Amino acid sequence: MRRYGKGGAGRLARAIRLISLLFVGLSLSNAIGTGLFLRNAQPAQGLIIGMDQVDNPVPLVAPETGRVFYPVIEFADEGNTRYVIEARRGIRSPDVGPGDTVEVLYRPERPQSARLNDPVELWGATGVFGGLAALALFISLVAPFGFADIRAHRRSASPVWKEDES
Repeated sequence: MRRYGKGGAGRLARAIRLISLLFVGLSLSNAIGTGLFLRNAQPAQGLIIGMDQVDNPVPLVAPETGRVFYPVIEFADEGNTRYVIEARRGIRSPDVGPGDTVEVLYRPERPQSARLNDPVELWGATGVFGGLAALALFISLVAPFGFADIRAHRRSASPVWKEDES
């Protein structure tokens, strides 16, 4: 009985599994970093003082306008020192604007590395890398079987030649 995983399909599956491991590592690294950030984070009220507009050439990101907006936020730490940060995640059409307040999380030892208290901003990269890891793992498990079926089909299919009987 022939074992799947030999030949080109097996090499491809192993390569995709390595890519999956890379995405797992990135996801875990991001999750650990976010967890450590949240462990010591302090909440603060931030004020949106502006919106940085980026004209995005990637049509999938902002198909309607081609623009993405990044809120610029000012907040103060416990000592009333003011800091200005830009949100890491852009939005297509601003539901919020200058003058609106948002919750910011910051670490007292590094307040300039503050983040918005938003699940997507905090955990989005972890989810994306985890999803890519799961997709790559799925492809690596299915690929050898799919390729084997294609090869078997090609071997069993023989060309049909019809001679012209005239």
